[in-house]
This record gives sequence, C-alpha cells and structure tokens, in this order.
Amino acid sequence: MTAVNPRDFWDNKILRWEEDRYGESQDQRSVLERLAKRASSSVRNRHIVAARLIGECCRDRRVVEIGCGSGRLAAPLMAAGAASYTGYDVAPAAIAEAERRRQDDGLADTVTFVAADIQAMPALEADIVFSLGLFDWLTDAEIALLFE
Repeated sequence: MTAVNPRDFWDNKILRWEEDRYGESQDQRSVLERLAKRASSSVRNRHIVAARLIGECCRDRRVVEIGCGSGRLAAPLMAAGAASYTGYDVAPAAIAEAERRRQDDGLADTVTFVAADIQAMPALEADIVFSLGLFDWLTDAEIALLFE
C-alpha cells in the first residue's frame, strides 16, 4: 500500500471539498457528493458556531487557526475585533485562495496565511489557537507536536 502525501491529497481536494460543503454549489459530481452535501449541515454549522464562540472572546487578541483551508473564518473573526489572525494549512491551493480572500476583504495588514505542515510550523505566538476538523486527519505524532 502506497502512503498518501497529505499535502498532495489536500492540495488536490480542499477547494472543491469546501465549495461542496460550505458553498451554494448544486453541481456535485456524483450521487455520493450529493449525499455528502445533504449530510454536511454539521460541517456548515461548525463555521457559524466557531465564528460566534471565538468571536465573543477574540477582541484585541492574536488568533491562529491550524488547518484554515481557504481562510473562511478570517474575516468574521477580524470583524469581531481580533487584533490579528494567522491561518496555517498544508495545501498551497487553499493558501492561494485564502490570500485572494484576504486581498478582496481588505485584510492585508492584519491577516496572514502560511502553507506549512505540522512539522514545519513555527512556535505559535497567539492568545487563541483553534482548529476545526483537522485532528481527524493527523497522526498521533503530529498531534503531539502541536502540544509540545
């Protein structure tokens, strides 16, 4: 069995996955994708809940999201008063889309996105660090690195 490189896997998958789960697209490619879209209400709702919960405590705080995808939570957290937001994701395609969003949202001075896997992440300087759905995809060793 060949090991799958997580960066390659997510780089090829993340933007379509986000659109299928969070977007309004009705153009799912298969019956399985249509069923996944219908079953994804909890995935969609986690962004709403996360923005609300983190937004309540992020005023004037430095926020870091690990596994940020295309940075969909940056703008709502900055609007809630975060001092800064940094998003890390393994997929360069997701970071490129996050950078496009950052420019479109006028957040160039306070929002940063970095393409990095867990082993390459620097020590985090933040008041709030969070992740949504990432831990399911990490090995025990990668999870341990996050808590060193």
